[in-house]
Amino acid sequence: MRSLKFGTTWKVYEKVAFRFLFVLFTGFILFFNNGAIPVLMPVSYLFSLVSLELVSWVGQYIFSVPDEIGMSRNGSGDTTYHFLLLFCVLVISIVTTVVWSILDRGRQSYNSMYYWLTALVRFYVGLMLIQYGFAKFWGGQFPAPDVVRLGQSYGDSSPMGLAWTFFGYSDGYKWFMAIAELSGALLLFRRTMTAGAFIALGTTLNIMAVNYFFDVPVKIVSTALVVMCLFLLFIHFRQLFRFFFLGKLVRLPVIPEPFFQKSWQLYTKRAAKALMVIWTLALCGATIVHSKKRYEARNNSSGLFGSHQVVEFNSQSEKATHWKELRLANSSTATLLYRNGASLECMYAADTVRRTLELYIKGPAEDTDVFTYEVGDNGQLELRGSHNGIPVSVTLRKTEPADFTLMKTGFRWVNEGPYNR
Repeated sequence: MRSLKFGTTWKVYEKVAFRFLFVLFTGFILFFNNGAIPVLMPVSYLFSLVSLELVSWVGQYIFSVPDEIGMSRNGSGDTTYHFLLLFCVLVISIVTTVVWSILDRGRQSYNSMYYWLTALVRFYVGLMLIQYGFAKFWGGQFPAPDVVRLGQSYGDSSPMGLAWTFFGYSDGYKWFMAIAELSGALLLFRRTMTAGAFIALGTTLNIMAVNYFFDVPVKIVSTALVVMCLFLLFIHFRQLFRFFFLGKLVRLPVIPEPFFQKSWQLYTKRAAKALMVIWTLALCGATIVHSKKRYEARNNSSGLFGSHQVVEFNSQSEKATHWKELRLANSSTATLLYRNGASLECMYAADTVRRTLELYIKGPAEDTDVFTYEVGDNGQLELRGSHNGIPVSVTLRKTEPADFTLMKTGFRWVNEGPYNR
């Protein structure tokens, strides 16, 4: 397909390569839909249920995976299940290509099927990038770092957490990424496919690099997006090489639309295309509304969420370990830092009516530290209760985002010297 001319006879290797890519891309999109094409999600779910037995068998008898394999719902696309599923899709693609090549060896070309494959790939990449773009609004994908994250040291963060903090810090950079990803809309139209594929290639390459080098568990899907963008551009390989490296004038042909004998067929295709776009935009709109409500609720919250520095710690027992900081995250997880460098991770629950704060040291059913709290006129938090069975009284000052250098240092046109610390 390196110099595909529509309406002519394809070379043998072009036909074999197309058969393989057709099965591979179609199978990947069905099994790794990732919400890109909403209309296919029910079909993808059914395919996943059918494939679970196959993946489990492959994991047990071919790769000797010791643990039971299940479809994880933890937001990761790089689980053992997904890698085994990818292996199955590759094997099925190779076997199907061999059988297809034997049974259909007299075929001269696949021009019509090539159009439909590019349409499927274009919509998969384009709609996924559009959803990624809308996810940047209102702190959906990359929320601004809160005081808990700001109080955490670089060394204590994970590579993915570091990347998310980097992206979440700058609203301007999030807008820049959103615009680049929303440009994936160019892939939804045949005449702008090449321009859209160029922009999408640069965008997906950056996504893939971040996923690889910051250990973000979406490596499989991001790599597939890059490969699909290359596939869309590969048809113009010779022309693009002559233009960019030889300085010659070239013309990039537009993939012809298949001929529809009935007018209703053409209208049905256009209606299906419009429906997919509208459906995707509706889902993106719902996501934005949800992110906006969550963002505003967090910023307007008057609860205990945040990082609290210890101002005064009192206890009658010499066995008490002095506190340094109490971090209460909005995910109901708490981190208690001690002056001796030790730390304690646990869950917490706050009752604003009874004015109590409960720290679940091992779980809600046992080892629960219960404190009563008061918020003074100066904003300081007063805790009274028992920690590890020892009565304590703690005064804490809530840290605000503006207290951190990162959040106080904004954009400046003029820099007499680099402010790098």
